[in-house]
Formats: sequence, C-alpha cells, structure tokens
Amino acid sequence: EDFISFVLENTTLKIFLVPHVVEENNNDYDFMKPIYEILDKYKGKVIYLDFWTTSCPPCLKEMEPLKKLRKEYSPGDVVIVSICAGGPKKTWEDLVKRLDLQQPGIDCLYQTDISDENSFYKILNRLELKGYPHYLLLNREGIIVDYGTVVRPSDPRTKQKINSLL
Repeated sequence: EDFISFVLENTTLKIFLVPHVVEENNNDYDFMKPIYEILDKYKGKVIYLDFWTTSCPPCLKEMEPLKKLRKEYSPGDVVIVSICAGGPKKTWEDLVKRLDLQQPGIDCLYQTDISDENSFYKILNRLELKGYPHYLLLNREGIIVDYGTVVRPSDPRTKQKINSLL
C-alpha cells in the first residue's frame, strides 16, 4: 500500500501506473504516446527500458551484459527496449551493427524513430532522465519497480529483480 501511495504521489511514476486514465484527455501529454505505445505493445511482459547515448562510455560498456541478460529470459516473458537518446543516427546505426544489438527480444530504437526531437526531449524531462545510462524496469502491469542508473545489466541484482517479477 505504501508503494502504491508513493507511485500515485510521484508524477513521473504515475504516468506508467494509469497512463490512459490520467492523461487520456489531456493534449498536454500527447508527446508521451510513444512510451504508451511501447507499454501497450509489450503488455503482460516485464519491460526493461535502456536509455543510452552513442558518446557515453558507461552506456557502451553495458551492451555486452545487456545481450547476456537478454539470453537469460524468454522474449515472451521479458522484453528489452534499447533507446538511443543522443548522438548522430549514423553512429547509432554503426554501433547497433558492430555490437550486434538487433536481436530477438531487444528492440533497438533511435530517438527520432519514436518521436520528433522536441517531443523526445519532453519525454526525457517527463521521465526525469538526467544522465546516462538510465534504466526503467517495469512489471507485467506496466508499473515501474526500479528506476535510475543502478539497474544496470551488469549488476547481478538486476537479474534478481527481474526474476522476482516473473
């Protein structure tokens, strides 16, 4: 009950708890539709969102552990959405290819693939993303259960957290 109260009081997390109820008739939040579409697409699965940039060494260091994490779970249970939030698109394309990121169960998206640049920055602000890499772990109901830079693929606690959601 305390967690639900916390979620309802926190505007960033509230959008994931009841996005279509809270913001359905509010055009001020139309920029969040790409995030809602991701939630709808993977409804009923654990969702691991990875926000990174092409010029971030810690982000790039986490890519191999991200692929290993992906192999631990069925795409029917856990989906990884990797969103490049900065850097030239050509650099992103080269990195996705070189690092072999485009795999079953990993959705690799570039910021302008999901929205225009202005709307994407509104999404980042709404989610209070201030540094990279940044991760969101959502349970099967679409509720954020962990948030920030500590839910890294290389941290063994991340796997434990995902296991607890299955």
